[in-house]
Amino acid sequence: VIFQADPFGETSGSLLHVAEEPVLLGTCGTNSKWFQQIYGEEALALHRDYPVICSGTTFGKTPAVRSYLEWMCREFEKHGPLWDVGDRTLIMDQALHIMYCISHPENLLRENGETGAIATLAHFENFSFDVNGQLKNKKKIPYRILHQYDRFPILRSVYKDKYSFKDHFDLEKALRQFSGTSARQKVRKAAKAVKNWIYSLR
Repeated sequence: VIFQADPFGETSGSLLHVAEEPVLLGTCGTNSKWFQQIYGEEALALHRDYPVICSGTTFGKTPAVRSYLEWMCREFEKHGPLWDVGDRTLIMDQALHIMYCISHPENLLRENGETGAIATLAHFENFSFDVNGQLKNKKKIPYRILHQYDRFPILRSVYKDKYSFKDHFDLEKALRQFSGTSARQKVRKAAKAVKNWIYSLR
């Protein structure tokens, strides 16, 4: 994730900000597989035209986030962890996150990935920069938050030059260092690593 501006600069009241991707649940092979594995074929068929909403950038004021996390924790307890052997990843958070968005529309401010403040970039087909080198949306306004920029070599190159190594925390690299531990231990160790990195910036 890269912040091109204060991510909380325009937080909307009591709503939870979530980021739409430019792809539908039923046409995204990965997300549809994960969603079906958790909630079943019938639920996937019912919601196949719902946009994929990425769990990687979710924020808001305390009451909105607390309500969201309480619901997510109940769902985690209900379904238990699920490991995708093919993709070698835990898939619970993304499937549950989409179901939260489907079932709680009144709690959300859905940021459109092409015109809003959050760019979840995995499915983008082209990029547009302003004169300051900031990625901008179709309204020609720089995004506040960039997610998944590292999926594209050109963006990795641009931002490697723009930001120093100290500004960058590689979470995937940190998680690989904790291989062989349980999922819970891995999360705890990763959280501690992030905390230490934040302190190093002060």
